[in-house]
Amino acid sequence: MAASRALARADDDARLQFSVERTGTRLSSGWLRHKTARWRATSEPAAVAGYVAMFARDGLPDPTARIAAPVLAITGEADAPPMRAEPTTRALAALCDALTVTPLADVGHYPMEELPPRTVALVEEFLGG
Repeated sequence: MAASRALARADDDARLQFSVERTGTRLSSGWLRHKTARWRATSEPAAVAGYVAMFARDGLPDPTARIAAPVLAITGEADAPPMRAEPTTRALAALCDALTVTPLADVGHYPMEELPPRTVALVEEFLGG
């Protein structure tokens, strides 16, 4: 949690470096600078610390909870390893009555921002519209 708090209080250069480490060369430097500025403008440090800590952990809070509603998990195969299709499927298959996992290659943690049209199409298809 200490690392999460440090990142939450970090300046934009440290946040930008965190994003570069996560995305490599998949996203342009201009886009990453834009995302870093939005991160600073739209988030509270305590929320960032909690999010980073959550993002870094493995597993689900309650691994015995059942999910009866259909679930669509769109994964980015360039995301952190625990968030990719195979671990997501392992984590959710035993919990979900109807699970669809759709992996997207060359996408990280935010497919809705990295591939918005494809993400919308997948959600619309899943919802039947």
